[in-house]
Formats: sequence, structure tokens, C-alpha cells
Amino acid sequence: MTRLAIILALLCGTASATTYYVDPAGSNANDGLSPATPWRTLLKVGISSFQPGDSILFKRDGVWNEWLTPPSSGAAGNLIKFDAYGNGRPPEFTGYYATAASQWTNTSGHVWQITLSATQPISQLNFIRFGTIWGNLQTAQTALANDRDWYYDSTNQILYAYSSSGNPVSAFGSVTPIILSGQSLININGVSYIEIQHIKLDWYDGYGVQVQGSSDHIWLANMMADSQPKLCRVPIRWNGNCHGIEELPRIRKQNVWADGQQRRCYIFLLPSLRE
Repeated sequence: MTRLAIILALLCGTASATTYYVDPAGSNANDGLSPATPWRTLLKVGISSFQPGDSILFKRDGVWNEWLTPPSSGAAGNLIKFDAYGNGRPPEFTGYYATAASQWTNTSGHVWQITLSATQPISQLNFIRFGTIWGNLQTAQTALANDRDWYYDSTNQILYAYSSSGNPVSAFGSVTPIILSGQSLININGVSYIEIQHIKLDWYDGYGVQVQGSSDHIWLANMMADSQPKLCRVPIRWNGNCHGIEELPRIRKQNVWADGQQRRCYIFLLPSLRE
């Protein structure tokens, strides 16, 4: 009888697992329970609750100008998994914010402006790329005096840029703010038994993945982290004695001490994001 009860409990635990789907073309008003009714944003994932064994899948070829904060913990032998579905390139979490010439308007003289908009507030900007050259941050709009000078009004989310040759996108070829400044693209804080695979992280000036708080038993596999901006930080960071992902061999288990607790972080670096 005891064995039967244990088997039934395990089967029930497995049966209750739910798979959720996320697609930039979806809607947060959907139930997220099928590829035909996906959620849209990482923010929706971050404010939802999940149970051990649940999976949250992001559509391949999807691009999100957001960061992800896993909100719930899994359990031993019953991880909460974040992964990809469909065909194509790996899901991309990025600070790369491409602007179009039509979005810019002339403020006065050689100063142009654009209002930035994203799912999560753009509270600060540290880097703007004009073509292939990084711009020069100024402390006020009135200080803009040379090409590629820029100033960001974080209250109204308005970016100002100086361009002596007209519309800045036309003049420099492209103007690309690196939004999500100071943010970790995946912030694992106080949750455990989490597995994340097949995600591409790029164009950030904070951390690709940050593990902090009481988080423990974290699996990261088949991931790519490439910050791009100058003076960037590391792809993966633990608030403890742990090395960046570029220093790890293909498979290593890190026992990390931080905040008086030992954390078990498992890194599996495999050749392809498609595996």
C-alpha cells in the first residue's frame, strides 16, 4: 500500500506540470497554454506563479527588449524549466533597440529627439551607438554641441542627439540605444531548482545572468552571452566566489559560498544552441 501511494503521488506530480508559451507576437491576455495562445512578454512571465515541473518556452526567432526574473522555485527532481520551442534561431533577450529615421524629429538646430518605448521602463541609458561609433553622453540637452553627443531625459524617456547633417539615422547609418542599462538580462533572485536552456543574451551593460539571494541548484545550458558595449561586465555572475562563463570548461559544477550559504550551480556548455 505504501509503495502504491508513493507511485500515485509521483504520477500526480508529473501530471500536474504545465507548459507555457511566450511569443513576441502573442498577447498577455491569452492563457499561454499553447503555441496558438501564447503570452507576449517576459514581464508577464515574471509576475506569474509556477509550480515544480512547469516549463516556460520562448519562441525561436523571437526577440525581447526585456529582462527575465524567474518568479518561482522548482523542487529536487522537479525543476522549473525555461527553454525554446519551434524552429529557427534561439530566443533572444537583448538591450539592442534599433531606431528608424521616421521616429526622429528635429528639436532645434542640429538637435534631434526620439521618445523611447519598451515593455519595462527605460530608467537609464549608458550607451548609444551611432553607426559603428559609440556616442558621447552629456549631462544636459543644452550641452549637446558635437556630432554623436547625446542626452537622455529618463523622466519622459526622450533621447536627444546632435547631428550636424540632418536626421541622425540618415547621417550615421543607424542610431542604437542599448536599453536595459544596469539590468541583468536574467535575474535569478531567491529562487532555486531552475533550469534555463537555449537562450541568447546580448547587447547589455550589466550581467547576462545574475544569481543572487538564497538561490540554489541552478542549471544553465546551451546559452550564448555577448554583451557588445564597451566596458561591459561578465556574462554570468554569482554574488559569491564564482567565475564568468568564459572561464569554465565544458562541464563544471560550482559550489559557491555567498551570504553564508553554499549554492550549487551547474553549468553545461554545449556546442550548439539548437541541441
